[in-house]
Amino acid sequence: MLACMIHDLGAFYMLYRAAQYDELRHRPDTIKHLIIHWHESIGVSLLNALGLPEEIIHATEDHDRKTILWNPPRTLADIVHIANMLAGSNSAWLHQGRTAHDHAKAQAVAAFEHLIPEIDALAEKMRNDLT
Repeated sequence: MLACMIHDLGAFYMLYRAAQYDELRHRPDTIKHLIIHWHESIGVSLLNALGLPEEIIHATEDHDRKTILWNPPRTLADIVHIANMLAGSNSAWLHQGRTAHDHAKAQAVAAFEHLIPEIDALAEKMRNDLT
């Protein structure tokens, strides 16, 4: 669960840093480009600096670029990738023009959509438990 929650840490860090530079705040396309191409490697660097276990760090590498979908998942990286696809991310701009991503997302949804009601129920339970 931790790996899935932090897999895009690099993107959030980059947004934080970009907000500190006035010239970047006025150039959102530049920020998008930088995040698309650098968020995974920046995230890996941050997770290494934080001293997270190698298994978690490795699971976040290339989470947006996988093309093989194992069913059932074989590794933690597979789980992060599938969760990323099923989450229905609101950051579609990250994947504009990336047909491999569209194909991987369609594969993940087709293979694992039967789990979505159970995932939603567990997420709701967790929200209720935390409030």
